[in-house]
Amino acid sequence: MWRRTTLSTRNTATGGLSNHPRTGNKSNTLLIVVLLGVLIGLPLCTCGGCVASIFFGVSAAMQGSEPYKRAVAEAQNNAEVQELLGEPVEAGFLVTGSINMNNDGGDCDIQIPISGPKSSGTLRVRGTRNGGTWEYQEISANINGKTVDLLQ
Repeated sequence: MWRRTTLSTRNTATGGLSNHPRTGNKSNTLLIVVLLGVLIGLPLCTCGGCVASIFFGVSAAMQGSEPYKRAVAEAQNNAEVQELLGEPVEAGFLVTGSINMNNDGGDCDIQIPISGPKSSGTLRVRGTRNGGTWEYQEISANINGKTVDLLQ
């Protein structure tokens, strides 16, 4: 009546027939997944690396600026900030805001994370640069909702 049949595939290694199910599909699928991972992952990593390089480069440039250094020094030497944060007072890495300089002029408005053993806060620096000299409108620390004026 009914005849039982099996799927036969040609074994390319021996040239003969094999009664084993096809295994080539799994290895082809793995190869496709690996290739897609490389083709998609490589450009994403490259673009991500470029973005990270730009971000860290800009952040490092801000940390090397006079307004940044002045604000951090003011915070580290202020008794009220030391009392609120504890010692040592340290600046964080993620500086936000902007510093614009054209020849001997420019302006800044940056926020610098600061922390100590007791708490953390944010320094804010706003200033203008005229004739190569910075004049600050604001250098303040906001710690737990309390603002400490560091220009006094």
